[in-house]
Amino acid sequence: MNKIKIKYERDISKTYVNTYIRKNTKHKGFTLLEIIAVISLLIVLASISVPSYLNIVENQKKRADLATALQLEQMAKTYYIEKKDTDKNKLKEYIIKNYEEFPKSKYSGEEFDISFDTNKKVNISTTKEGEKIEFVIGGKANEELE
Repeated sequence: MNKIKIKYERDISKTYVNTYIRKNTKHKGFTLLEIIAVISLLIVLASISVPSYLNIVENQKKRADLATALQLEQMAKTYYIEKKDTDKNKLKEYIIKNYEEFPKSKYSGEEFDISFDTNKKVNISTTKEGEKIEFVIGGKANEELE
């Protein structure tokens, strides 16, 4: 009985020593489970942040276009005061002379459409994928875009 107890204690001490040695050795690398957990976390973060980022970028492009449209509105008003004319082609030439080229929308990539309504108020819009986006309506900024 005593021999069995001694053998059992020796086996336990060897197991303990082996376990202790394994815990204290420096293993390099990560387990597969740790890598999968990190990748899953990154996928979740990306799926949340990318759509938000794209929405912010789109809104900023609309706001930049609104600022450009307001500048164009001022130029159109100046043109009307100087020339007393509402011809779109002459207005476009006037803007190109001052801007060096006719500005394009950052949001749609198309040129702005500038027109005067019956009260000589300026309307500025552009088209994206068949949808008309109005930046200046009747001489005032479109409040939906602000």
